[in-house]
Amino acid sequence: MSKYWLALHKRLNRSDINTSEDAWRYRQFTTSGCKIDPEWEEGQYNTCHGLPKKASEGDWIFDAVCPKSAVDLRVIRSAYKISNKKEGILHFESYHFLDGHWKEGIVLTNRRGAHEVNSDRGQEWINIIQNLDTYSHNLAGEKSKSHLDKKWNEMVTRTPRN
Repeated sequence: MSKYWLALHKRLNRSDINTSEDAWRYRQFTTSGCKIDPEWEEGQYNTCHGLPKKASEGDWIFDAVCPKSAVDLRVIRSAYKISNKKEGILHFESYHFLDGHWKEGIVLTNRRGAHEVNSDRGQEWINIIQNLDTYSHNLAGEKSKSHLDKKWNEMVTRTPRN
């Protein structure tokens, strides 16, 4: 039976908040340069960045972030089902991404870090995401329609040092 995990990311850095209303759509890095968001272009996520190490094949991950104008809220930005897990890396073949305005997605008031979600609630979120037009379904490696080409290319080519 699948489990459901919610990964709540920290607020964006003040410099990221001031740059763009859409900064929440793109992967962020820690101050040391480590990726802290899913790698949609690779179909993977490293469990060392807040996701429980208990997550395994068949489980669903909900990736939630804090948009610029919603300091106390989180929105589910993306969701994916784990297809494989190797050496602390969760792999996924496809993902759902919030392409609409953040207010059109699943908005959460929960401020806890990564944790397991009740299975009824997890299944409810999956049903909403799969049936709501504001969430697109994409294969790993494909950018969602809301990712601008230039910003997507900058995000996927950025390394921890640049």
